[in-house]
Amino acid sequence: MSKELENKGIERIVITGCPGTGKTTLAEELGKELGLKVIHVDRDFIKENDLGLGFDKDRDSVEVDLEKLEDFLKGEKAIIESHLLCEIELKDALVIVLRCDPSELRNRLEKRGYSEGKIRENVEAEIVDYCVEKARENYSEVHEVETTDRDVEETKQKCLEIISEV
Repeated sequence: MSKELENKGIERIVITGCPGTGKTTLAEELGKELGLKVIHVDRDFIKENDLGLGFDKDRDSVEVDLEKLEDFLKGEKAIIESHLLCEIELKDALVIVLRCDPSELRNRLEKRGYSEGKIRENVEAEIVDYCVEKARENYSEVHEVETTDRDVEETKQKCLEIISEV
């Protein structure tokens, strides 16, 4: 982690939000800009680190042992991104929740080939502010960044502003 962030008591940057909001792309761009390691908590990561509880066929997703995930990540000094990160608490983290208008989110998930059920689940989660509310339960300070009409460069700049103001 950079000295500037460590001096502010920040050991990691957590990027969370519903699938399709731009977490993976943003994390990569911030990692390059800040010279930080990036961890993508995706299916491969869960499998490689034995953090799964099994596969839920109805939801077409891997069930994750959130306690094991939290324990695994608590020593990491990096940019960490996943929709799951709003569900756990990582100390000394700067938390950014990416947001997207539900109709645009639907379009993005359709382009990815998500099933209708998966699209509906994620759009509904965005409508009810699920990731924001869960993040607020687990972290003392949560920053929201709208991605609907921003490209990755604009989103990155907004996040850099947040980082510099903390």
